[in-house]
Amino acid sequence: YCAGMSALLVDDLGGEHSRQPVILEGPLARSQAYCLALAAILGPSRPLLRSTDALEGTARGAWLLGRWDQQGQGAALDPVPAPEPELAEALRAHAETWRRRTSTIA
Repeated sequence: YCAGMSALLVDDLGGEHSRQPVILEGPLARSQAYCLALAAILGPSRPLLRSTDALEGTARGAWLLGRWDQQGQGAALDPVPAPEPELAEALRAHAETWRRRTSTIA
């Protein structure tokens, strides 16, 4: 649910920046399951970078936003690989079904 909701928000905020990398920091950046699911749902055209910096939270997030045009240069960021193709496809399909069903409610 968290990865699907995050991907939905990222897509809604993306606009013309829909191909820019997504930088993930904070406690969820340490969750391998969340990172893999989010990377799969975002797809290969939207790279996911996770912060491995010991400094996290509001301070690091603000620092990264201030360097958005530099794509986080100077931060400890690791690319998150997509899971195996079968799992990635299943996660994307589930996220798409969830989006379709929730969009009819709103």
